[in-house]
Order: sequence, then C-alpha cells, then structure tokens
Amino acid sequence: MAGKSGSYTHVDVILAPRRGWTLADYAAAGRQVAAAQLRARLGPAQQRSLAGAPAIGYEFTYSQDGRPEHRRQLNCCKGDMAYVITFTAYQQNFPADRAALDQIPPSWAWT
Repeated sequence: MAGKSGSYTHVDVILAPRRGWTLADYAAAGRQVAAAQLRARLGPAQQRSLAGAPAIGYEFTYSQDGRPEHRRQLNCCKGDMAYVITFTAYQQNFPADRAALDQIPPSWAWT
C-alpha cells in the first residue's frame, strides 16, 4: 500500500465456515459493518455469480485517514464455506482500476 500521495489497489479474499448463515446473511452483515464501522455510503446489493455459484455484490465509498476509498465486495457461499472477495482502491483511481478488477470474477475457478 502506498502513502497518501501514491496509489494502491488490492484484492482480499476471506473464507470462513458458513455456520448456518445464508448468502443473504453474509451480504447483510458485510453491509452493516461497512455502514457502522466505516461510515460508508453504500450502493445497492445486486445478484451476481462467481464461477457458477450465486453471489451478492455491492460497492461503497468511505474515507480512511482522510483519503476517499472505493470498495467493491462480492459475497459467495459454496458448499459449507463463505467467501468475501474485496477490491479496494483510492476513489480517484477506481475508474482506471475497474477494468483490471472486473477480470477477476469471470476468471474465478473452484478447485
């Protein structure tokens, strides 16, 4: 990650046991955390797909250390695991980074 004058884009993948939660539960919890902890401005949740598995995606913006950031999250449940894939970039760089980020979900494969 670069300093305030630089730019950064990163992708995080978190997986956890579902423990009885549904896909909608995970997406709602992620949105609640973004709103409460980051004071994020949330876009609408949208039905998506990740390598054939149902997913829910949404975008939000927030400020971290005085720097506006743009984040896209994709929630997916497959089998007994839940996945949260997060794409983050400085807000001013997000439009230029979007094309690269957009290539990740279609290239996803389950192993």
